[in-house]
Amino acid sequence: MSSPRPTGLVVLALAEAAGGALTAALAARDLGVVYAYVSLSGISLLRFPDFLSYFSTLVAVGLAAAASAYGLWTGRRWGWTLGSYLGVAYMVFFVGFLSYFLAQYDDNYTEFQAGAAYLAVSVAAVFYLDRAHIKARFGRAPGPGAAPAA
Repeated sequence: MSSPRPTGLVVLALAEAAGGALTAALAARDLGVVYAYVSLSGISLLRFPDFLSYFSTLVAVGLAAAASAYGLWTGRRWGWTLGSYLGVAYMVFFVGFLSYFLAQYDDNYTEFQAGAAYLAVSVAAVFYLDRAHIKARFGRAPGPGAAPAA
């Protein structure tokens, strides 16, 4: 790890950190809105397990993205694994989100644009993390110029 950190890795770690913070913040905001509505109605929030699972999933994804950003920044082997898995998970999530968006179309492109941004970062992250010199930095492949295994 004595070589300088590649610029692409810095950008990716910062994008993961920002995405994780944004995801967790949006989940907290949405939970507050739903809680306020449910409280005014006199209904217990525990009667809506689908909302609770949605918010807990968003918070978990936000925390995983923050952990991935730390792992990528520090060059941890698990950071590469988590970053790759999250990239693929975001791609799968976007396909589901796109089908939901198209089914519930209401002329509001804000959520769609956020999902498209996640998709672009995810595709770039997966392809970037699969490059030989990046994999070598995380101990996943031999470094550049190394002799091939027999």
